Order: sequence, then structure tokens, then C-alpha cells
Amino acid sequence: EILGRLTQRLTEANAMHASYRELAAAAGVSLSTMQHYFGRRDEVVAAVLSQAKAAAAPHFATLAEPLGSLEESVVAALRQLRLGFEQFGVGEIHALALVEGLRNATIGPIT
Repeated sequence: EILGRLTQRLTEANAMHASYRELAAAAGVSLSTMQHYFGRRDEVVAAVLSQAKAAAAPHFATLAEPLGSLEESVVAALRQLRLGFEQFGVGEIHALALVEGLRNATIGPIT
């Protein structure tokens, strides 16, 4: 439940600068509770992205299986991707990962 609230807050348009205190308020928990479960802000973002990856795993598995001809498989894959972007926040999660990854050496790209 806490991760759901944090995901919602972190994927809002102005959330990339949300402080740890603002994230705790959005989650409806105290700072000490946030620190107990997550530690630092980086770990909050990592937990949100990890949960999103786990939720997406069955969909990736579906995409890995061909559904008839090449054309049918490509059309089906594009439908799945469109559904993810329109109904399941795939674009927002990717934006979060991109922004957080680029600005943060701890959770960002390996150098």
C-alpha cells in the first residue's frame, strides 16, 4: 500500500523533486516509518521501480511468445505496449526511471 502511494506521487509531473518528507506525507506515514522500510530516498525510488518491474514481468513473458505470423505478433505486441502506456502508467514509470537514473549516480547508469 505504501509503495502504491509512493508510485503515484513519484509519477506525478512535478514529483521528480519531491523531498523525502513530501514522499512520507504522500505515503501517509512518518519519516521514521519511511526510514525503517526504505532508508534513503534512493531506496524508495529503487523499490518503486523494482515493484513496477515485477508487475510487468508477466506482460514481458507474453510479449516473448509469438502469436501466429510475424505481422500478427508485431500487431499484438504493439497493442500490449499501447495498453501499458494508456492504462498502466508505463510512460510515467519510464520517465521516473530516466530522470532518477540520469541525475543519481547511486541508482543510475553504471559507469
